[in-house]
Amino acid sequence: MLLIRLTVSPNDRFADDALAEEFGRVLAPLKNQRLYDQFRDYFVNLYLDKYNNLSLAELLTMIDSTEIFDDIGKSRAVREYAQEYAQGYAEEYAAAQVQKARLESALAMLNAGIPLGQVSNILGIPESDIESARQAT
Repeated sequence: MLLIRLTVSPNDRFADDALAEEFGRVLAPLKNQRLYDQFRDYFVNLYLDKYNNLSLAELLTMIDSTEIFDDIGKSRAVREYAQEYAQGYAEEYAAAQVQKARLESALAMLNAGIPLGQVSNILGIPESDIESARQAT
């Protein structure tokens, strides 16, 4: 019933976090049984689907507050979520570093006397972005 309530209830993190705690209390006696693992993984999948915009930190905070999730690292759903989150973060970080390097190159080219329009065309960066970087330094 608790899994159904999580599935059909409106998005309300406070209520669903309380539901997670209740679910943990109900499921705790099944710990170290196969059914426990299945219910835990199913709950985590439902929770992640419902709150797919959670940061990894928010998910871990919710999990830490519930005794059922003492061994949450064993949950395939959480491992996959953490891997996706880390990969997304790495991709965003890499893209930001590439953009930073391109802007640094643009500034160096401007300092060497190359006109703004040419720098923009060469590096494929909008002139406004180059101007913003120039003003920030």
